[in-house]
Amino acid sequence: DVWRVILDRNTEVKEDSGEGLLEITGLNDEQRGAIKSAFNNTVSVITGPPGTGKSQIVLNIIANALLHNESILFGSKNHKAVDVVIERLLRLQSEPVILKYGQKEREIEFAEALLSAIERASSYNSQVLEREIGEYKKELDLVRAEEKEAQQSLFRILDRRNRISRLDATLESIRAELPSSISRNLNSYKKVDGGSEFQATLNSLGRLMREIDEGPSFISRILSLFGSTLQKRVLETAKSLLALMPVQGVTLSLDYVNNCRELLTIARSVKKWIDNQLELLDIVKENENEARVEILRERITKSKERAIDISIRYVDALMKRRLKSLGPKERRDIADYVSIVRRLEGDVTGGELAEELRNERKRMF
Repeated sequence: DVWRVILDRNTEVKEDSGEGLLEITGLNDEQRGAIKSAFNNTVSVITGPPGTGKSQIVLNIIANALLHNESILFGSKNHKAVDVVIERLLRLQSEPVILKYGQKEREIEFAEALLSAIERASSYNSQVLEREIGEYKKELDLVRAEEKEAQQSLFRILDRRNRISRLDATLESIRAELPSSISRNLNSYKKVDGGSEFQATLNSLGRLMREIDEGPSFISRILSLFGSTLQKRVLETAKSLLALMPVQGVTLSLDYVNNCRELLTIARSVKKWIDNQLELLDIVKENENEARVEILRERITKSKERAIDISIRYVDALMKRRLKSLGPKERRDIADYVSIVRRLEGDVTGGELAEELRNERKRMF
């Protein structure tokens, strides 16, 4: 009961197997999600206004049902919606296995076509058919891998571009916080040793300044007994830090930056600027080693087109295998069904016999 399933929130949901979808038309991520939902859930409701690609979803559900050796019953409240899907499928596939029910003038058309397809299938070489199916699968896997690689490269480039934009904004923010005489000469700080000595001296000054604010540590009090006062150590450390920060055209001194606390703030900002600048240069260099965005996008588009073309031929081969694999009883049942449809097409009088034939046709369909 469909309504019971829809209303039962405890209905089991199947896990996505992760197997790649066959795409016989172009799809977006939402459409792929809808197709996966159709196979992984008991009931899926897919809605959208006209022109949003619902027919494409139906076409690809049919293709993937064939991949999983399943059948599809596609119904609608009018023939137009059904005919749209059928016509698109006929344009894409050379061997579609379709029966149409409920439209007398077209039932015989599809019944005869199916019978002819079954007769042609008897001439197919099973080994050749299996080899073709295997080759299509390998080719499709290869194209998908190429597309995935290009997608990942494109993602890396775009991610780096976003990081570059963020770093540019950070660098400008740092520049704005610094005194103009220093910010104008920031490029000179590329020569500053951003390694262990600069960082260690910067950390030492920061630690000593905290002691000025919060009180000297036990070690500082001991050192003061031997003449190495906290203020003297702050001054010496500040001078060492200044020596590690040469700026072309500007002579930095404690008088220039007013005091050690201001020097500490400036040095921290400069260190942050250096780190961000180095990261920026590394990212730019990484992007130089990647293919251009336009090339990658073109590669992705071509891979998608190739995958669609291979998938269409793959589905055709699967259709042929399915027809070839029909057993004697299935072939006989289909022949009987076609015979009944033929008799009903020529019936103009109706009566009990016609009613019996219609019921049998419905049962066999």
